[in-house]
Amino acid sequence: AIFLAFIALIPTLIQLAFNLPSSVAMMFGGTSLIIMVGVDLETVNQLETELGEHKISKDYRPKKRKTNKI
Repeated sequence: AIFLAFIALIPTLIQLAFNLPSSVAMMFGGTSLIIMVGVDLETVNQLETELGEHKISKDYRPKKRKTNKI
């Protein structure tokens, strides 16, 4: 909850830190930032899952047996 509150305050903090007009600072409002962060986190989770599945399937693939040809 503290993290979400911090994200929601980012536009206001940017406005105060850089002395910007409120219209510029609020271009990315708190709600839109929370949505973007949520989408980013979900994308990272999906990528990690996909890479993990690829590694597991690669590790458990049947190994080719070497046969001695006579």
